[in-house]
Amino acid sequence: MKNIIIKYFSGQPLNIDECVKLMEAYMVKVGKTNSTIIQKLIDPMNPFGQGMLQQAVEISARTLSEDYNITRVISKEGHLLMIY
Repeated sequence: MKNIIIKYFSGQPLNIDECVKLMEAYMVKVGKTNSTIIQKLIDPMNPFGQGMLQQAVEISARTLSEDYNITRVISKEGHLLMIY
C-alpha cells in the first residue's frame, strides 16, 4: 500500500487495480465498506465516474499517507522535492 501511495504522490499514473486497492483500504479505515460504489466509479458508462474516481483516490491517498508515515518534502515554490 505504501508503494501505491508514494507512486500517486510522485505523479506516476496508477492503474485501475491500484486505485481499487487504495479506495478499499480507505473504506476499511473509515469503517464503511461498499464495493458497489467502487464498481460505479470505474464503470466506463458513468459520465461522472472519472472525476469522482480521481477525487476518491486523492482523498484515499491523503488519508492513508498519515497511517503509513509518508513524508513529502516540498520547496518554497511548491515543487515536490522528495517523497519517502
